[in-house]
Amino acid sequence: MEDFEWLRPFTALGTTAMGEGHMGRFLTQALDPVVPGRLSHGVGDWGRAWEWLGPKGTLPKGGLIAACGEHAQGDKWWFVHTDGLYFSADGGVSLKKVLDQAGGK
Repeated sequence: MEDFEWLRPFTALGTTAMGEGHMGRFLTQALDPVVPGRLSHGVGDWGRAWEWLGPKGTLPKGGLIAACGEHAQGDKWWFVHTDGLYFSADGGVSLKKVLDQAGGK
């Protein structure tokens, strides 16, 4: 599989629908990614094809623990990384850190 770190352990795999066309979006990342901040993005057909996504904005220093996307369109996402909580309003293309490990910004 290209554009997917399939031999590296990961714990987070977020999925959302993308409108009413029976298409969906997957986002995941290895716990110890080769390129920090880069996500694997399953495009359009529920994870049969993958592309690299990002990184733009604030780059997480650690791996992805959990991901949750807005269920209907798949544009808004929340990511829990080992160094804090991040938000994306553009399908994971860019990230903004909203909480650090201590609960502050």
